[in-house]
Amino acid sequence: LRQIGRNLGELSSDIHMISRRLHPTTLGVLGLARSIETECKNFTRLREIPVALDLDDTLQNLSKEVSLCTYRILQEGLRNIVRHSKATGVHVTLSKENDILHFLIKDNGIGFDPASNTKKAGLGIASMTERARLIQGDLSIESLPGKGTIIKLAVPLISRNEV
Repeated sequence: LRQIGRNLGELSSDIHMISRRLHPTTLGVLGLARSIETECKNFTRLREIPVALDLDDTLQNLSKEVSLCTYRILQEGLRNIVRHSKATGVHVTLSKENDILHFLIKDNGIGFDPASNTKKAGLGIASMTERARLIQGDLSIESLPGKGTIIKLAVPLISRNEV
């Protein structure tokens, strides 16, 4: 019974940690820009790849869906950089122009030929594409061998009453 009690305690702790990963509390408390900053600082600390940030702090009142999907695209983009790019630097931009949220992740890694990888696109790219679709956004990935990769997300905000 004691062992079962310990196992239940560990299970409870694991579930709590997973739920925090699924919906980070920083998004609701700090907002998207500060959450991106925190994630990128952690990425730099853990992976030793510097991330330059250009974040518009005035972006407020974004829906939970837009914030969460954008944040998840950031996480997947950074994960792909670690797995595939061999990058030594990353630049992340968050801005708004003409009621469109613009989010960009750019690395200086080895790049790839998107045309040759379309048939074997990984789960990461599919996940980012689906998240963009869920918020009526457009996701594009630009890359050239030896020239790095750019992930671009554009989300219209006017139809959502977000500013």
